[in-house]
Amino acid sequence: MSEAQSDRMGWAFKAALLLGAALLGAVLYVLFLSVSKPGGSALERLAVGDMAALQVLDAPAPQTGHPFLDAAGRTRTLADFRGRVVLLNVWATNCPPCLGELPSLANLQRRYPETLRVIAVSIDGLPRRAQAEAEFARLTQGALGFYLDPAKSMAFAVGGEGLPVTVIYDAQGRERARLTGGAEWDGPDAFALFDALIAQGS
Repeated sequence: MSEAQSDRMGWAFKAALLLGAALLGAVLYVLFLSVSKPGGSALERLAVGDMAALQVLDAPAPQTGHPFLDAAGRTRTLADFRGRVVLLNVWATNCPPCLGELPSLANLQRRYPETLRVIAVSIDGLPRRAQAEAEFARLTQGALGFYLDPAKSMAFAVGGEGLPVTVIYDAQGRERARLTGGAEWDGPDAFALFDALIAQGS
């Protein structure tokens, strides 16, 4: 191989390395943008990690007035809890992701006992109420109140597309975000989100 050919191969190798480095840098930059979500609202920028599937509304929406029952059989609505940030979670015993996230929802309530109300509404029918209540008590260890909607219409009332569906309302009763599917609600990503929501309402 001549010296000229060797030089050309050396330059080609260096050019390939530079191009590869540039492409890698571009990919990493795009990934950084997708994770950090700059330019969005404060809540959108917090929809990362465990909260990455959170859908933040561009404009707050009215709270659903759909009724449900508490453990004593009394009719309740979300308006009863106005003045606190409210997390509405619609679940059922035949939904493994629903059961899987109940302990983390209980831990979330324990972290914010005065400023947040977690309302987990079972859509199990009345024949399954005893089973649902027992399973709920086992998984939440008394941290959450038991609520039910035996008509199974709560998920439709909030526009859910499967279970579990979680809708987050601010202290003024406006929907700010929602998440369909299970999530970890007792980690730093969730805590940062609720710290921000609670601070906005204080």
